[in-house]
Amino acid sequence: MIKRAGLKAAIFTLLAMGYDVNAASGWPRPHFPENIGVAEPAQKYSPEMMRKRAEAEQVIARNKEKLRQKPDDVRAQKAIGDAYLFLDEYESAFNSYKEVLRVMPNDAEAYRGMGRTYDKVGDSTKALDYYKEAVRLDPGFGRAQADLGRTLVRLYRYNEAINPLKEGIRLKLKNGVDHDDYFSLGEAYLRTGQYQDAVGAYRKALEIVPGHVWTQAGLAEAHIALKQYEQAIASAKLALEQGPYDARTNRILGDAYGGMHQYDKAIEYYKESIRVSPHRYQIEALLRLGVTYNRLGRHEEAVTVFEKGIQYASTPRQFAF
Repeated sequence: MIKRAGLKAAIFTLLAMGYDVNAASGWPRPHFPENIGVAEPAQKYSPEMMRKRAEAEQVIARNKEKLRQKPDDVRAQKAIGDAYLFLDEYESAFNSYKEVLRVMPNDAEAYRGMGRTYDKVGDSTKALDYYKEAVRLDPGFGRAQADLGRTLVRLYRYNEAINPLKEGIRLKLKNGVDHDDYFSLGEAYLRTGQYQDAVGAYRKALEIVPGHVWTQAGLAEAHIALKQYEQAIASAKLALEQGPYDARTNRILGDAYGGMHQYDKAIEYYKESIRVSPHRYQIEALLRLGVTYNRLGRHEEAVTVFEKGIQYASTPRQFAF
């Protein structure tokens, strides 16, 4: 018979590491906005993508010819930078945007281009500085406002992200708002406890890209926070239809069934989340699984799971049940 002290020690250790083992929402979790819209390898070499890559190369060739005739043609230089960015040739993109700023130091589009390039190479902090400068130079630049908000979400600065995202969406309405804008706004609302607003933003994103896995999952999390468990389950199951091996969605289904006190179903989905998880996502499902075992009085199993969670938090690795 296991002593309750062992369970408490495990829980307190996780709390000390910064994990909330009791919250129904707001668990530390990875975020995905930086990956949205990034082509998978199969898509990257699809006929459509190859056609677009060929067009980008033609844009570069045409505009390089313009630069031979007029070396300070900033429109041509920006077009080249955008094309290089699309082709993932980041150093060339940087050089093009820097050349624009040499000629026109207050060009907001070039600052946005620099920000997008830093985003692509994974430096959100530097990207943020360039987006801020683009917005300072042109507050009516909707794409820069939206990029600023999305980057703040990636940096977990949710309260700061809401206003630029809302402003970016307002300014972009005429020419079309991206799925990513509404998705990021949904994430910001969700993480600041504005759950009904999160539901609205996620639904707007789904109007643009129906069935999007991460958006459906975010919508499900917002429904859980509102204790709308059946709606959460419906949304999460739609996400699973698109990505049956998505760890986050399986974990969310566990949360929804747990909220309805259907603990056997919750355990089933938490275990599936752990099974399919990249190692960095397993902590969420491990913590919830441990809490669920504890609620059922299965303390020995709870301690085992919490100990695995502690081991994971200290040294990332894979676990299986």
